[in-house]
Amino acid sequence: MPKLSRGLLTAVQSVDIDALHAIIQEYRRNPCDRPPFEEALCSAVSLGCIDVVRLLLRVKVNVAWVDQHGCRAIHYAAQLGSVKIIKLILNAGSPVNVVDKSGLSALHYAIKSANRDAVILLLQEGANVTRTRTYVNGETPLHFAAKYGQTDIAKFLLTKGANINQLTCDSATPLHFAVRGKHHALTELLCGCGANLDQLNSRGLSVLHIAVEIASVDMVTILLKHRLNVNIIDGGGKTPLHYAASIRPTDCSSQARITEMLVRRGANVKQVDLRGLTPLQCAAMTGNVAVAAVLLSCGANVNQTEDSNKQSPVNISIRHDHHKVTRLLIYAGADVRKSDDMGVTPLHSIQGAKGEEKMEIIDLLLSQGAKVNAVCQRGYTPLGGCVFRSVIGASNEKVLLRLIQAGAHLRHIPDPGRTTHNSPLCWLTFRGDLSLARLLVLAGWDLNSEQWLHLPGKTPTIEEFLSWLREVARQPRELKLICRTVIRETINTLLSDEDISPVIERLPLPGIIRAFLQLSDVVAEVKLKVAAPE
Repeated sequence: MPKLSRGLLTAVQSVDIDALHAIIQEYRRNPCDRPPFEEALCSAVSLGCIDVVRLLLRVKVNVAWVDQHGCRAIHYAAQLGSVKIIKLILNAGSPVNVVDKSGLSALHYAIKSANRDAVILLLQEGANVTRTRTYVNGETPLHFAAKYGQTDIAKFLLTKGANINQLTCDSATPLHFAVRGKHHALTELLCGCGANLDQLNSRGLSVLHIAVEIASVDMVTILLKHRLNVNIIDGGGKTPLHYAASIRPTDCSSQARITEMLVRRGANVKQVDLRGLTPLQCAAMTGNVAVAAVLLSCGANVNQTEDSNKQSPVNISIRHDHHKVTRLLIYAGADVRKSDDMGVTPLHSIQGAKGEEKMEIIDLLLSQGAKVNAVCQRGYTPLGGCVFRSVIGASNEKVLLRLIQAGAHLRHIPDPGRTTHNSPLCWLTFRGDLSLARLLVLAGWDLNSEQWLHLPGKTPTIEEFLSWLREVARQPRELKLICRTVIRETINTLLSDEDISPVIERLPLPGIIRAFLQLSDVVAEVKLKVAAPE
């Protein structure tokens, strides 16, 4: 860079008026060596050095010059918000409606700087109040005022003809911006001036969807004061109530209040989206127990299933490990026997659950009449599901024992679509989970239904266990074990596969016999953690 050019920029940065005079005089003596006055002007304007700006404008400076950022002096002046400098630049011949490379005009910049006087001046000088932001998303000055919460400026723009319902390229109105930014006063202003409250943006969201999505009680309150469609749907068929239920629980009290407000205004708690999901199913999916409680109190159907998979709310909550919601739904009357389109019941689903509350939920399901031997379309019962989970690393002897005590069938149910080597006992044995395999055998598993005992073991340990199984299969069962099996299966049949433990507990029999019927010997084995025999 030539010495004169470096000196000019340094003088501007340091506001050295004497140095600037000297540089200008040197330029007038030698016009061929012209320093970058335009760049210096933009720098001086951005720094707010009005004396330097006046001095530079005495030279024939091109005020419409564009710097490397695509900006002109008028943009920097508006961004600074200096009315005096804006006047100087405009009087020097700068066009008022030019835009930078991002499509912003001086009016956009003045609004962003929150300088009402600068906005007034630019409009007086011919700034276009409806000019959209080119190259990007088409925001007008009013959109900018809404985005940055400039209520007074927005009010002034409206008096100058700004279109309150102008759409961006994303089909968003200024009201969408105001609501998203939680600008309460500005939202009140726009609603009161005739803004369209039911306009959907490119995501299919109305302003009410957005207010609910950001969980703003105040914003929802403001919007509900005005006439709008509380059941308006987005592109996926979701209403604002679906959004309230779909929010991950962070501020439960606010989310519950929003839900109550929507329902009081007429929101349909049974409305389904395009996937057939109700708000209650959405709450079950996200674990939003506070919203679920409000929905239930307002008439939501705890067993409504119109989605393609026919998943009940309780089945959904179990699959997503939301145990608080699960308890709420069960106590509200959820049908614990209701299966989805694949025949999977809540007792099947809980086998894949995590957390310390898993056993509590299993007990709750059984106490409410869950069928312990329900067979899904994949051919397995809840016990089969428990075993399958165990072979993928989630072994739980307590769960397996609880299902057995409840009356789970201790025999393989063949699946026509699979081989005969897919019984729970077979899975456990050849996966090496011999502790659970032994538990099934001790509980009375019917080895006569197993056709794979002749197969060789994959390891010496498994082969040793198989030898024990073959020996058990050859020996006649003790009479007391046969009687126990017959009694338990008879009770199970009479109860239609419900938990038989409470019935056995009430039988008028000596305690030692009741304990035997409840598999006390097997329970003792589990507690002692006995290893597989030699």
